[in-house]
Amino acid sequence: MFLFRANHENELIFFTKEDVFSIDYMDEGKDRETLYTFKSPLDDIPKFGVFNHEQTCFVVTSAREVWFVNTKTKHEVDIGEREAVSDIQNISLSSKNDEFFVLANKRHNRLGYYLFQVDIADPDSVYK
Repeated sequence: MFLFRANHENELIFFTKEDVFSIDYMDEGKDRETLYTFKSPLDDIPKFGVFNHEQTCFVVTSAREVWFVNTKTKHEVDIGEREAVSDIQNISLSSKNDEFFVLANKRHNRLGYYLFQVDIADPDSVYK
């Protein structure tokens, strides 16, 4: 999966198990730029990755993990473990750019639809 990098019209952002990087698709000679390196690699290839508008915070998921990351403070929150969720189906940013919405299909190993919010300003707060 990839995203366009804000204020860099020819750059794309990619998520890997180990890091998040950008690459200028118009300049083959330019090396990739690492934007963030995870403290511990994800357990699998990322399925979703969504940034806030400023591209300073993101939520990334793999098959069994969900992480919130603030790239400025390097603060990582293991949302999947905290909320006991897996099988993430979607992530969306609120229109106010102040929270992420995460839709999961499993919580405490029970199938269903589980929607919760992650406050960008306080990702450690109790989720709704």
